[in-house]
This record gives sequence, C-alpha cells and structure tokens, in this order.
Amino acid sequence: MDAHEFADDVKKGKLTKETFEKIIKWCEENTSTLQPNDKDQTWLYEMATSYLMKYKIGKWNKDEASMLITYLAKESARKFGISENVDVKIFEREEYEKIYGKSSMGICTNNGDNTFNISYSPIVVDNLLSNDYDKFLRGMQTIFHEVTHAVQNSVIQRKEIQGTNTPKTKNSYIMALETIARKFDPNFYKKYYTHLIKENHAEKNGLKLAMETMQKYNPSLYQAYNQDVIAQRLENYDKNFYDYEFILQGGKKTDFMVKIDTLCSLYIEEHPEMVEMFPILQAGYNLDGTKKDIRQLISEREAMIATGKPLDKIDELYETIANHRNVTINGLKGTKDELNTLHDYIEETGTEDEFVFSLMRYRLENKTRMSPEAIEKFMASEYANAAKSRQARQIQEIQTEQSESIRDEVGDEFKPKTEHQEQEEQQVETMWQSRFQSWDRNSVVLPNAAKRKQEAVQVMKKIEKEKEVEKQEKNDELQQ
Repeated sequence: MDAHEFADDVKKGKLTKETFEKIIKWCEENTSTLQPNDKDQTWLYEMATSYLMKYKIGKWNKDEASMLITYLAKESARKFGISENVDVKIFEREEYEKIYGKSSMGICTNNGDNTFNISYSPIVVDNLLSNDYDKFLRGMQTIFHEVTHAVQNSVIQRKEIQGTNTPKTKNSYIMALETIARKFDPNFYKKYYTHLIKENHAEKNGLKLAMETMQKYNPSLYQAYNQDVIAQRLENYDKNFYDYEFILQGGKKTDFMVKIDTLCSLYIEEHPEMVEMFPILQAGYNLDGTKKDIRQLISEREAMIATGKPLDKIDELYETIANHRNVTINGLKGTKDELNTLHDYIEETGTEDEFVFSLMRYRLENKTRMSPEAIEKFMASEYANAAKSRQARQIQEIQTEQSESIRDEVGDEFKPKTEHQEQEEQQVETMWQSRFQSWDRNSVVLPNAAKRKQEAVQVMKKIEKEKEVEKQEKNDELQQ
C-alpha cells in the first residue's frame, strides 16, 4: 500500500496502540524508499517517531532503531535543503568494520558530485537500544553529526543551495582548507582530528540537534539530562573553534592554520582546479591556484562590505585568509614584503580603515621580534603617514575645486561677443563716463579740488593702461 492510501486509511480510524504498531511496521518496510519531501510519508514517519520516542523509549528493537535513524537523518537533511543529495545506510557489523574499522560510528562519504553517502555503524543502533542515558545521547548525536558533515561539504562545494547563496565565512573557508589538506596528506585528519573545525562543528551541531529532538518528542527525557553538563559540552566545542588558530605541539605554540594552509597550497599548486571545485577558496585564491595578495584581499573585502553583509563576519573571513597563511608559497615573499605593501597602501590612500592597521599590527606582533614599545612607535608612525596623506589629498581637492571655479568664471571671456553683449558694455561705459564728467565738474567747488582732480586723472590713466594690458593678453591667448 502506498503512503497516500495508507495515510488516508489511518486518518479515517482511531489512533490506537495497534494503529501505531501498523504505522511503525509500514515505515520499517518502506524505509529504503523514504522521501522526506512527500507529505504523506513524512506524516507517517512523524507519527511513528513520536510514538517510539514517547511511549517505547528504552524498548525499541533493532528494526525500529534503524528506521528511526534513517528518518531523523533524512528529515534533518531536508531541513538543510540537501535531502535529495543524501543516501543513508545502516550496516551490519562485519561489513561496516571491514570497510571503516571497529572504532568508527559513522562516515559521510563525499561522492564529488554534491551527493553523499552516510553510513552508520551498528554501534549507533546499540547505543539507541541502551538504557544508559549517555550511550543513548551519543547515538542520537552521531545521527546528526554525520548529516552535518554532508551540509558542510555542500556549503564548501556549492555556490548556492536551493537558490540561496552559500555563506562565505571564516569557518567554511577553514573547512575547505581542511578538506584539501586531507587530500595532500591522508594522515592529516587522523593526526589532528580533535582540533579540526569540521569535527568540532559536527559534534556541536549533532549534540544540539539531539537535545532539540528529545525536547520535541519526549520533554521528560530531555529534562532528565543535566542541562549544565550539556551546556559545558557545547561550550567546549566552541572553545575548540575559537582556540583553533594556535595549538600546542611539542610544548610550543604553533600556528595550526599555517600548517593547514601550507598543505592546502602545496596540493593546489599541482591541482589548481580545486579552486573552482571549492568556490569558497576563491576568497583567498586566484583561479590559477596562486594566492591573492594583500591589496587584492583589502579590495575584495571592501566590495563585500558594499553588498551589506555583516562586517564582523567579513572581517573574520579576511583576517583568517590574510593572517594565517604561508606567505612563502605561490610566489609570495614573506612578512617583510607584506609589511611594505601595507605601508605603501596606507601612505598612498591615507586610509582610516582600522582593518588595514590591524593587519599590520598582527604581523608586527606575531611575525617579528619587535618589542611592544617599538611596535607602538611603528604604528604611531603609520597612523601619522595616513593622516599626512589625507591632508595632502584634501589640499589637492581644494586646489582642484578652486581651479574648476576659476575656469567656470573666465571660461567664456574669449568667446566672440554677441551684438547684445557689446551694446550692454557700451551702455555701462557711457554711464560711468557721464558720472565721471559730473564728478569732474563738481569737484572744482570741493576742498583741494585741484589735487583731487589730478588724482582722478592718475586713476583714469591707470585704468586705461590696465585695459591695454588686458587687451594684449587676450590677443596673445587667441593667437596661441
């Protein structure tokens, strides 16, 4: 019986214990063809899950646990928009151990074409059948842990999911680096497992979704867990996130990001096509496999800011790309070269962007042996250089504006005058001649008249001389 027909029959009758047992049986028999986007199937699996979680917890059989694992995994993938790309399988013990080993509980295999196979160990089933609270929680966490890996790989391999652009974040960029580093060194993942962003993120998200699932289907079971302990576990995963850049290795503080970046860069040098396969890497790499330089990163950061994305997330991404990388690979020279580039950029642009100064400070503090006092003196000099450049720019802008204003005022004076303009100028000149003659006649009755008349004559001569000079200059301009 198909899902639609069976769901209709169930809805027509009473929901008794026997009815729920029939629903569970139907779901077990049809798990291999489960389609979470089918409303009737989803309704039936929701009914089965709700009953198992609320009334049969601790009393499931193997088939019920396997059915529930498949549904929760597929439904979680549906909410992330990738359910059609995910295939779920629970292995028998011997087969699983032969392929993946005895200690593994789950594996998400990336098929390279945006599809994923999630394989669960029978250990997960055993945990869900256990009456031990910690084992049960571990089983639930593992279900969502592996789905999270499928989501991670979708984000770093795809430009969009269901019409929405995949986010360009610090964590997604690092996850891409980890994935490429593993291609270069197969032992890398095992060696640094507890430090990896991909694993800590999967653990955190797995635990969070496990608790949310219990809260939804069985609030009493949810409350049975010590919430302070759960909160501490989540915090520990976060701590691994944010302490990621540096790790203690051999008793020394090591820039772990540079280790990963180096492995990734070595692989990309030989396989530049990786930059296209993992679009998030294009934030830090050119399509030919070379790394983007500091100026490129600053420019592209500014372009991202213009799109309205959150500034803190943008800065996290570009600080990670710029600060935690091996600058002796892909033609880059080193710290001194980058410091010189930043100095030139500051001096040329007069930037007030604190992000640029933070890039310089990071290099002085972490890549050189300069004392704190020397660093502060150096930074003060850079701020002064920027201020001086801004001042020079402002003066140049003022001069340009004044020059433009003068050109606007005198720009038309050498054009041939119209008949109307000549008439106006003649009228003005006649008016002033008349006023001067009137003044000349009246001046004889004024004190010191002779002296004032002589002064007036001198003024007129000066005006006439200036007119002649101005006329000559105009003629010279026209002839050039």
